[in-house]
Amino acid sequence: MEWYKLFNFSVHLTDGAFYWKYFTINGVSYLALSNFYNDLNNTVDSKIYKWNGAKFIEFQNILTYGSNSCESFCINDETYLAFANKFSNSQIYKWDGTSFKEFQTIPSNSAMNMKPFIINDYIFLAVANSGNENTFNINSQIYQWNGTSFTEFQTIDTNCAQNFESFIINGETYLAVANHHNDITKKIDTKIYKWNCNLFKKFQTIPTEGAVKCKTFIIDDVTYLAIANFNNDSTYQIESKIYKWKDMCNYTDSDSDGVIDKFDTELNTPKGSAVYANGQKAIDLYDEIEDLKESIAVMYTEKQLHERLQSILDCCDTDGNGKISLLEIIKGLETLSGIKE
Repeated sequence: MEWYKLFNFSVHLTDGAFYWKYFTINGVSYLALSNFYNDLNNTVDSKIYKWNGAKFIEFQNILTYGSNSCESFCINDETYLAFANKFSNSQIYKWDGTSFKEFQTIPSNSAMNMKPFIINDYIFLAVANSGNENTFNINSQIYQWNGTSFTEFQTIDTNCAQNFESFIINGETYLAVANHHNDITKKIDTKIYKWNCNLFKKFQTIPTEGAVKCKTFIIDDVTYLAIANFNNDSTYQIESKIYKWKDMCNYTDSDSDGVIDKFDTELNTPKGSAVYANGQKAIDLYDEIEDLKESIAVMYTEKQLHERLQSILDCCDTDGNGKISLLEIIKGLETLSGIKE
């Protein structure tokens, strides 16, 4: 007998349900549901459910127009809820303390997804537009919060965009967009953009076939990107793929000696050690001198040592500049100890 498994907990009547989103407000749990179609048309209420301590109960209706997704986010401790509409402009609602009120309309063209994300305290909202009545080759927009509302920040070239996914690698922000169709073929690249401190620049293209979703995840500090391919021009039986981040400029320094592993010939240098440019531990001149002094003390009496030292001091000035350098002293001590002739 299986003692632990998932079981039917609650049932909710939906109209072409497309997306669930869980969020909390002041410790209270809510679920938002995007509804797409009710057998008659796409003008249909999406739902917000509230947890009453035992189950989710219907809390509020939101009029939507073929809603594909919904996202919640917070700005200055205030909660917002965004619905992407396929057959009208998209909408943002704001929590007023008791319910959600319409806050802002976002111009969109068959929006499939609205993705909020943050870069260095700047708040953005990416809207994936899938097309209009004439073409799938339509731009998608990134909006930026200006303190009171969202304003258009940047336009991204897209082809029937299905969703945006933002992610961070090594402190750098990236934005992936799943492209589905370009009026001719579904063999169309998914694109990744990289933030350059001012705007997003195209970073990489990945060949896909009718892509509908991309999602990142991290395992053992390595970032992966999974892309769901829906179909190509002839079949739905196609490969979907997972991509792994490969650091082409690996700056890992395993032993923290200031030399990256790529150039380090000694990867286990003790912490705090001085090293050469190749990562090898540097010779400690003080330790070397102390070792030589110990060897000399065993080999010579004090009188013999005095005589030998005087002889060395008389002849160590090898460059004739009237001074004896540290290197000249070390060479002299090596000769004196018999370590080097």
